[in-house]
Amino acid sequence: MMLPVAAMLAATVGFAMASTLSKLLLAHLATTQVNMLRFGVAALVLWGVVVATGQLSRIGRVGIKPFILGLIDPGTVSLIFVTGLSLTKASHGLVLFALAPVLMPLLAFLVLREPIRR
Repeated sequence: MMLPVAAMLAATVGFAMASTLSKLLLAHLATTQVNMLRFGVAALVLWGVVVATGQLSRIGRVGIKPFILGLIDPGTVSLIFVTGLSLTKASHGLVLFALAPVLMPLLAFLVLREPIRR
């Protein structure tokens, strides 16, 4: 019963520390290296969860398209985020990142004329 709570706590702490740690790493590494380090650690953690939960045999059912999409989308967004983070303060990057769930529907409404739903 405590495992979901512990996992959520770890995710929250990881999210809270990501921008600050990335900014600290940018003082010593290139943006692409920081990005690869972020994804390398995340991949190791996720593969550990897959193996620990016994889901390794089900991976083949998903297919290659979601795998490729999973590489392209978060990788591109993270590379742009880390590059932007190298040009500003960590607090500014975190505020923009935290505002994304509010700004995206607003921009979709203003630019794409999509309706805003609950």
